[in-house]
Amino acid sequence: MSWSEQVRLYYDITFSMLTSIVWMIVTALIFSKDMKFSIFILMMISILTSKYLLRKGKKVEICIGVSLIPIIVYEIFSQEIVIAIVDIIFVALISAVLLRETNENINYDRYKNIFINGISYIFIASIICSMFKPIYAEIIFRGIVIYLILMVITMRETMGYCYNIKSSKVNKIINISLISLALLTTQEFFYNIFVKIVSILYRGIEFITEFIIDVIVKIIGIPMTWIFNALQRLFTERRGALEDIFGRIDAGSKNPKNIKELTPEMVTASPTFIFIMKVIVTIILILIVSSIVKRIIKGTNLNRDDGYTEIIEEIDQKDPGYKKVIDKIKKIFRKKGTPREEVLYKYSEFVEVANKKEIFKTYMTPRQLGNIVKIKVDNCMEVDEVTDMYNEAKFSTHIINKSYEQKVEKYVDNINKNIK
Repeated sequence: MSWSEQVRLYYDITFSMLTSIVWMIVTALIFSKDMKFSIFILMMISILTSKYLLRKGKKVEICIGVSLIPIIVYEIFSQEIVIAIVDIIFVALISAVLLRETNENINYDRYKNIFINGISYIFIASIICSMFKPIYAEIIFRGIVIYLILMVITMRETMGYCYNIKSSKVNKIINISLISLALLTTQEFFYNIFVKIVSILYRGIEFITEFIIDVIVKIIGIPMTWIFNALQRLFTERRGALEDIFGRIDAGSKNPKNIKELTPEMVTASPTFIFIMKVIVTIILILIVSSIVKRIIKGTNLNRDDGYTEIIEEIDQKDPGYKKVIDKIKKIFRKKGTPREEVLYKYSEFVEVANKKEIFKTYMTPRQLGNIVKIKVDNCMEVDEVTDMYNEAKFSTHIINKSYEQKVEKYVDNINKNIK
């Protein structure tokens, strides 16, 4: 399977999950149909079959017709005739849409808009369903989690394909594992197994946490007891004993000689103390695990390929009027991405400014644009360094750090100021 076919497969799976979730909610509300992920599985079978036949040179009509055989058989024997017909038409339409897109270019921005808007569709449908069919809340939540996992993987791989950044073998294995796990959990049998495994892991983590807390308690219990008793003797004449903080213990007399001192067992058995220790230990464990994962990922991304071929820069020709206002609003509320994404975004601002001043031409590569800027604009010598960092962010496979982003932002702001 080629790289482009892999990306399209990710897109097909994610798009199918998006439409399946919305369709399950709609049919549950209108036809009181049981909400199951079987429609998603049947849709994937139909799409994969139709695309396989298309690669074999069959006509589109034949591809769609043959691919619908499994869902026709399933629906006729398991659903009412009206619901069966509606489901078959729905799957046929989605298959036709994805089949038509087979020969289209992979477009990151288009895919991103579809999937981000999809979150809104699912959210609205979920709110409506929760009001009329609250019993399906669990399966909807499961579907949303699966969709978000698929969406993140698809967008990551699509961006890598569009910017010619190949994923490492480790990332590919992680992607395949996550997608396989997500798809398996759509089926009740595997989902129940997954829940049991998670429960076992939770109990294991809880056991480890309690063991660590016991060790810490034995180490710090005696010095903490001495400190608390010293504080208690110090403040008891002004205000009762401090035992209330660690449980209701008999405070005894306010006379320091008659105060009942705390023992290590009293201090460490306090619910407040135990809760605080659990929170601290859990945070430490999370930080350790995340640090290990980051080191592994960083180690797999150290391979560097500085060889690249510049391509012609593209710029959207924006229509006048309200669309300009919408674009400005989007820029104001735009969420920052990774350093690599921010470098690419900042360079696009430079291209837009150059385009407004009629410096940029549609046939130009970044290097050509930089050379023209140096000729026509004074004090823009940083443009060569900006071009190098942009090409590195766009074509290389190694990690782009924050310093790249900050340097590009500084240089581009200075260049844009001189161009204007």
